Formats: sequence, C-alpha cells, structure tokens
Amino acid sequence: MKNYIIPVERIKKAQLRYNDLDENGLEVPEIKAYTIFIKKEDTYVNLFNFVKECNVYERLPYSNNTLDGEDYGTKIRLVCGKEEKGLCYVLEYGKMEELSHYDSIPLMDLYKIILKSNDFYFDRKDIINAYPHLVSRRERKKILENDDIMMDKLFDYLDEKEIGKTYKK
Repeated sequence: MKNYIIPVERIKKAQLRYNDLDENGLEVPEIKAYTIFIKKEDTYVNLFNFVKECNVYERLPYSNNTLDGEDYGTKIRLVCGKEEKGLCYVLEYGKMEELSHYDSIPLMDLYKIILKSNDFYFDRKDIINAYPHLVSRRERKKILENDDIMMDKLFDYLDEKEIGKTYKK
C-alpha cells in the first residue's frame, strides 16, 4: 500500500455532535467522539469513509453573545453538507495538537497517532482491522475493549436522541 503524505493544514479533527434544529443548536454530548476530516478543494472528506456525505461545521474565531452582551460558546457555520436534524461534525479550531510540529505527515503515522490517542475515535476499530501491525497485540486488545465501552455509550446517547425525535413528532 502506498503511504500517502498529507499536508497537516488539510487535516482537521472533528467532534461528533447532534444538531437539534428544534432547539436551534448543536448539542454537546457527555461522550466526546472524534474522527478526522481531510480538506479537499472546497469540501471536507472523512478520512475513514470517503463516500459518505457528512454535515460538517467549522468554528469561527468569535463567540456568540446573549442580548445582555455575555459571551457563550463560539459561532459555527456549515461548510459541507446540509442543515438538518441529526448527526453532524464540528471541526476543531486550528491544527490538531498532536500534529503541531509537522508540516506534512504520512498516512500511516497519522493512523498511529490516532491509535495511541486517549481520545475516543469511533472509527478507530477500522484502522486496527485494516492495519493490525501498527500496535502490539496487548495494545490492540486494550484499545478495542475501551472503544467498545465508549461505542456503547455513544449508541445509548444517539438512541436517546432518536427516541426523543420520535416522541416530538
């Protein structure tokens, strides 16, 4: 397999969120689940699923304000996909911390960083299944066990959102 080199400025870490149009905002879930997007021309592509279309938002460098002038959160805007209720992704502002000292990175090295991360990447299992040699057997087992627990929590959260959506109809 060819080890592609990716310019770091095109790599964006994104958090999975739930867009609740009725409440006019993106919910911040208790469980933080991440994935990686690559900027390709004027769109973002999920590193783990090039075909799936995603609703992707980016953070803007200024905050929201209440009518009283209090700051809360940062503004976001849709950069890819469409404005609809359901799952979406919010790109983190700036460079990924783990990539701060790189200008470009080989794809396999990016995979290794994701595998070693303490953050929960919900598609990390795909890397382990495709490239089991990137981590030891013991590390692989630990990652899979932890990610299975986190995935259950993520699915519980998403199920709760879907049930809530059904009741509101």
